[in-house]
Amino acid sequence: MKLAQIFFGAAAAGELAWLAIEGPGPAGVHWMAVSGLVLLSAYLCVHLRASLNRARYLLLLACFAVIALACGLPWWVALALPAAAWLASLRLAAVELPSLFLLFLAVLLFRPR
Repeated sequence: MKLAQIFFGAAAAGELAWLAIEGPGPAGVHWMAVSGLVLLSAYLCVHLRASLNRARYLLLLACFAVIALACGLPWWVALALPAAAWLASLRLAAVELPSLFLLFLAVLLFRPR
């Protein structure tokens, strides 16, 4: 694994762990964060079937959208950000982990207070 993959994978896992333990929003956010951690760990495991990486990534984007909606982000932000990340990942596979990191960071930073 490259150093950037390790950094972005650990950062996204840390954000999801924080959301699972003491994140904002209702209790459903915590369970979605736990399921996101399971999906992220499956995405980061290199020994799993590589042909399913795209499916795992799309599930993580859907998980982000649900978490963003539950945290109170507007629906258009909760759907537009993962859609933009997915479109970017179609052209460049190296964008997947950084986009997950930035998407979950957006939930933490830009949620309504």
